[in-house]
Amino acid sequence: MPDLSIIIVSYNVKYYIQQCLDGLLNIDSLNLQIIVIDNNSSDGSQHFLANQYGDNIELISSKFNHGFGKASNIGLERATANYILFLNPDTKVSGPVLSEVVAFAQTNPDDLGLIGVRMADYNDDFLPESKRGLPRPDKAFYKLSGINKLFLDSEKVNAYYAPEVGEYDTAPVDILSGAFLFGQASLLKKIGGFDESFFMYGEDIDLSYRVVKEGKKNYYLGSQTITHYKGKSTNYNDISYVKRFYSAMSLFHKKHFTKEYSWVLNFLVLSSIQLQIFLKSTSRLLSNLFLPFIETLFFLTGAFVCQKLWGAYFFNNANYYEGLPALSHALIATSMWVATLFLLSSYRFYRNIIKYSIGLILGLACVLMVYSLFNVDWRISRALFFFYFLWNLIVGIILRCLFGKKSSISDKKISVIGSEQFFNRVSSLQDLFPSLIVRSISEKMEINKHTTDVLFIESDFIPSADLAIHMVNSNEEGISVRLLSIEDIYSLIEQTKHIGVQHLFNSEQGYAIQFLESRVVKRVFDAVVSLFMLPISMFTKAVSFENLLSVLIGKKSIVGYSKQSENKVRLPQIKEGILEISTFQSKELNHIHNFDYALNYSVVKDFRCFINSIFK
Repeated sequence: MPDLSIIIVSYNVKYYIQQCLDGLLNIDSLNLQIIVIDNNSSDGSQHFLANQYGDNIELISSKFNHGFGKASNIGLERATANYILFLNPDTKVSGPVLSEVVAFAQTNPDDLGLIGVRMADYNDDFLPESKRGLPRPDKAFYKLSGINKLFLDSEKVNAYYAPEVGEYDTAPVDILSGAFLFGQASLLKKIGGFDESFFMYGEDIDLSYRVVKEGKKNYYLGSQTITHYKGKSTNYNDISYVKRFYSAMSLFHKKHFTKEYSWVLNFLVLSSIQLQIFLKSTSRLLSNLFLPFIETLFFLTGAFVCQKLWGAYFFNNANYYEGLPALSHALIATSMWVATLFLLSSYRFYRNIIKYSIGLILGLACVLMVYSLFNVDWRISRALFFFYFLWNLIVGIILRCLFGKKSSISDKKISVIGSEQFFNRVSSLQDLFPSLIVRSISEKMEINKHTTDVLFIESDFIPSADLAIHMVNSNEEGISVRLLSIEDIYSLIEQTKHIGVQHLFNSEQGYAIQFLESRVVKRVFDAVVSLFMLPISMFTKAVSFENLLSVLIGKKSIVGYSKQSENKVRLPQIKEGILEISTFQSKELNHIHNFDYALNYSVVKDFRCFINSIFK
């Protein structure tokens, strides 16, 4: 029987789980059972873990993202040791720490609940969430409102982080962090493990409190320290993060505190949580809509100015165009231009002047078609629409010149570890941004923040041990690291062209087929084509009546990925197509077409595939 079962839930943290597992596998003072549950990662983690660590870990590859709690419980069922450790994949733990924790557990068997340790980030700065008090409404309010930062010396106001327990103390605390959560298997299984109602966030608080309610004590060992590369699988700017985080707070309060407080206080607490969700979600949404909103105001302003000027020039009356017809034309024209620009991703690729110009031209065509449907009494001069168009073109280009190229790249430096082909691909970025510095370095070379802003490493080019060292050292220097394949470079270059050089310094991989506007266009195309083809489906072998019905109700799409393809890169999931984007004999060629389809999706690709299939 192993001394300790370690359960790790992984999701898109391939960079970090390597150094975590390599560190654990080098521990010889304890007999460890390491269980890794991969929650349907899209960064190649499952394949990598199976190949690299298959003989040393128990890998459970999930086809779904179950969330932290449910995945941890799956691991708990497989654990065979008397002691369990729930460990985040973005951590670094030494053998002496685990040995000390196990020894402490063995000497405190009666009242032992859970054990946590001192956590520090890569700068060795203490993470206060290592120990926490029970988040009753007053404590949570002080913390979330930021009032605690104004009264740092007040234990009452800062009770959320258990200030009565020192950073290096060993003492009981109410709440411990799920990044390192140690306990007896019998106790954890008795209380049912984590509450799976919590998808992510709040599970550790709930489990810690349920252990306390069992009459046990949770201990914080400040003498033992681990490194936690905090939140590497979390996008804190994502609205879904905000909803999950605050929804977990609401769930915890409803589960544990509603019976203790009056309905008035419960209403105030739960309402304030919903208000936080609304305010923070709105803040993030407005930050994304700021430039489109400003541009829309300029469009409307231009429409009314053009009406005044054209009325004064042509009719000698600046107020010639007024009333509901004039207002309706301005609003409808502006709405159609904004909609067209959105569907062409012009607001996403704010640097791309050509995409913007094409959007305006298509918008003008739509405006003129809608205009032709108006009653004669509601029509205005067609010339006005062309004046609107010229105004929008000039204003849009000026705004994009002012805000679309705001990133400074004069001091940005990229270091590359990889093959010659990989380096040449990265170097092509200098054609887009001549001031960018790209250099090839050896995998043995030490790097620092003075010589590198971002480190690109080719997938599978260097051993995992060396890669882990680069990941840790780069984090300590504050350097961003991106592990990329040759295919990823194509995506990187395409996105950087339109988004700007800042795209090089974050970890987001943008596939056009994932964009909201692309999904809308694709769905409209599916609906229109299926409706058009239904009456004539009996006359063609390319598509069947049943398949078209499946498309119409949203179960399938007209065009999908090629099914005979090598899965070199994890592509975004889309609906099964009744037609395939390519049908070559070569799986490699089909993979390239799938990759291009996801990366550079446009409805034109769907249309071409449809036409070729009908008339082949």
